[in-house]
Amino acid sequence: MAAAPHRAQRAGDVDESDGDESLDYVVIVAAFVVVGLVFGPLPAALAFAFLALNPFARFDIIGGSLLRWDWVAAVLVGVAALARGMGVTAGLFLGYAALARLFPTLFLLPLAIKWLYGRLKGLPNVVVGRTLVAALGLGTVVLAGLAAWTETRALFVEYVPRIARHAQTFSPNAVGLGPLIVFNTTTWSVGPDGYSYIAEEAARAARPARWLLPLVTALCALATLPLVVRARAAESVMYAAPLVFCLFATSGYYYSFLVLLVLLPWCRSRASAVSLIEMGFLTAVMVASEIFRLTTGDMLTTFNAASIQLALFFVLWLGCEYVRVGRDAAT
Repeated sequence: MAAAPHRAQRAGDVDESDGDESLDYVVIVAAFVVVGLVFGPLPAALAFAFLALNPFARFDIIGGSLLRWDWVAAVLVGVAALARGMGVTAGLFLGYAALARLFPTLFLLPLAIKWLYGRLKGLPNVVVGRTLVAALGLGTVVLAGLAAWTETRALFVEYVPRIARHAQTFSPNAVGLGPLIVFNTTTWSVGPDGYSYIAEEAARAARPARWLLPLVTALCALATLPLVVRARAAESVMYAAPLVFCLFATSGYYYSFLVLLVLLPWCRSRASAVSLIEMGFLTAVMVASEIFRLTTGDMLTTFNAASIQLALFFVLWLGCEYVRVGRDAAT
């Protein structure tokens, strides 16, 4: 059985990639300086603590590789600029994040919805419009430049099929709805080293139908729609978080973006009691994931538990958001 490539290692094993992670420290500290100036010291401290203690984003997991946090730093600076009404700056940073990791493109979707809703109401949000134009403009310029460069074009021709193959390869450290389905609809095996794994053939057979994840993502987007249109521009970005979970099967450390759920409730200068409860729930999920990592030491078990817990969290979080919005409307 073709199991060896997907045998789960001990959760938390160090990434031995070459590189100098010190640049990541500089980038993330600079981003949190900006966050502190915009949102205040308390929100910045809470967000920094969440990111630093996230069991998937610790440097004993992703350390040793260059620029692992550039995209999350760009997202943080982008939402901070958006909160200050600096649309062009926000668009450039969010556009960079989308180019760097692809899935942050979904963070622009709530902004597009807000802009379209305002346009239909005859009150388009100028700042949001500038953000979208700047992000689209950056993406267009970068992609056009890469296409015009002969050597880069050749690399791109090779890169696309490689990414397609990677997307079809099962990874035991992935988190999301797709991995959750695979993890729980196929048989696990145990290797001689005692760690769990899923054979490649079994993983392929358990993959959800191609239409299922886009359909669930669309339904989730519809569920967040009333929340998006009522939220402030920067605040609305956090409603892309469950969409990422539904559509993409990302490595666990990419869930560093959950820091948005800790930071953006402070857009209204003060987080509500419901928002603080949500942060408590999210912290509980992170603690539970760390407990699984420490007690099982098995990657497959740890990331399966993380996918289940996050699925339950997002359902609970959306329910709480409707409660919060309802309470705000009542007052």
